[in-house]
Order: sequence, then structure tokens, then C-alpha cells
Amino acid sequence: MVIQNYIENEKSTSLITYCLAWCVQRMRPILEGVLKDDIAQAIQATCDKKSWKVLELNFSPDHLVVRVQATAGDSAEDVVKILKNASAAGLRQKHASLRKLPGLWKSKSFFASTEGGELPMEQILKYCDMQKARKV
Repeated sequence: MVIQNYIENEKSTSLITYCLAWCVQRMRPILEGVLKDDIAQAIQATCDKKSWKVLELNFSPDHLVVRVQATAGDSAEDVVKILKNASAAGLRQKHASLRKLPGLWKSKSFFASTEGGELPMEQILKYCDMQKARKV
């Protein structure tokens, strides 16, 4: 039986939607143009491989927000780690602007929410402001 909007596999049937956000290393405003497109493609391809669904992907110059429906066995931290790695892999060679940074993303930092409906933009912006204040 197929339950509408749920992800089914041999172990579970689930409807888990994460709202995730993370920032560029040193909060540099670089997420635009071709780089933004390449990151979006990498995130979509990774989600397709993992049987996750990208519901929404929004870019700001210094951070991105993704709403993704994941499987029951995937924690928010796992999803962020996989998407950060996939979206950074190979892009340093393709985009010279990234070679100046120690990495594309702030290493372990991210925002996560499991709230449905509207994106919690106020909380995401507070998270981004906190990241700007941190010098790491």
C-alpha cells in the first residue's frame, strides 16, 4: 500500500521533514550565479540517491535553507553532513573563489527544525546572525 507523501522502504514508512540551514565559511556572500546552481544540482542529486525529497531550496548570499523529506533512519545531523559534503565535493576545483576559503561550509554548525508548514525564517535569520558574530 502506498501512503501519499510518505517515504516507504523495507524498514519503515515515514513522513519526516527537516528544515535545515547552514552558513558559508566566514559568512562570505558567495552563494550566487553558477556556484549556486552547482550546489543546487549536487544537493538534488544526493537527495535523489538517498531517496530523499527536496521540498524547497533557498539561497541567500551567505547561507542556504533546504526543506527535505528524509527517511526514518536519517537524523537531521546525518542529512546536513551528507549534503554539506556532497555540495562541496569537487566545487573547489571548478570555482576559483572557493580556493581562498579553508572550506565551503562552517564545519559543524547548522540549524534544524522539524516544524511543518512555513519555513521558520525568523529563527534561521537569528542563527545566521549568531554565526556572523562567531569568528570561527
